[in-house]
This record gives sequence, structure tokens and C-alpha cells, in this order.
Amino acid sequence: MMVPMKTLSLVLATLLTAPVIAAEPAAPAGKLPGFQQKYDTNKDGKLDDTERAAMKADLAKRGGGKKALAKYDTNKDGKLDDAEKAKRKADKRAERLAKYDANKDGKLDDAEKAKARADKQARKADRLAKFDTNKDGKLDDAEKAAAKAARKAKKAGQ
Repeated sequence: MMVPMKTLSLVLATLLTAPVIAAEPAAPAGKLPGFQQKYDTNKDGKLDDTERAAMKADLAKRGGGKKALAKYDTNKDGKLDDAEKAKRKADKRAERLAKYDANKDGKLDDAEKAKARADKQARKADRLAKFDTNKDGKLDDAEKAAAKAARKAKKAGQ
């Protein structure tokens, strides 16, 4: 049986390059999801125990983690399981519906969704106008810190 030279070359090329392709990492090293990158102080692409503790402490300071646990952690195991997360998500959806469902049909139509998006963009633009002191169109670390401090002060005053 004679194998055409093109087919033989293709098979050999596939066999020779497969181990190289398989050995490549799925994602580039040093790439953590969004907000986690700022906690990767040694820039190794993963959070070690110290970095993870710093991230948890920062999240706890924001109050969101503690508030969510206090409200939704019904089994008191210190974390939200799937059912508890689902309850939190349902509550957030209900809040959005209560705020934006103008026709009270239990769902957001295109106009209501547009209103919600516009409100979110307006809040973002207000924050930018208030804290973008160098007027470069984005918040740098110092400006973010100032915005965070203002948010914290506002919460403390409530």
C-alpha cells in the first residue's frame, strides 16, 4: 500500500508538533482575572496566601462581603453556597425590577433596560467628573483611593 507523500508529510507534522502545542499554557502567565491583579504583588500570576489574605481583608473593609454573608449565609459556614448565591442574585434582580419596571409586568423591556443602563452610565460619568482631577478620562490609583474614601465617608454618615 502506497501512502501519498502529502498525506504522510501531514501526519508526521501533526505528530511532531502535537507535544509542543499540548505543552503550551492555556492562558499567559501573570494574568489573573480583573480585580485580582492588583493583589498579585510578586507578579507570578497567582495569589499566594499572603496576597489572598490582603484581598480578603480589602474586600471585608468594603463591607460587601460581610453584609452579604450576614444576610445570605443561612447555614453559617462562612461562605455562600450555590443556593445562597441564587437567593442573593434573585434579591438583586427584584431590586432592579422594583426600580426600573415602570409598567410593572415583572420583566424589563428594552426601554426599561435602556433606562437602567443610562442610569449606570450617568453614575459612572458623575464619579469620573468628580474624582478625575487630572482630566485624563480615567481614574488613576490616587483618584480611585479618593473616590473610595468619599464612598466610605458617605456610608459612615448614613
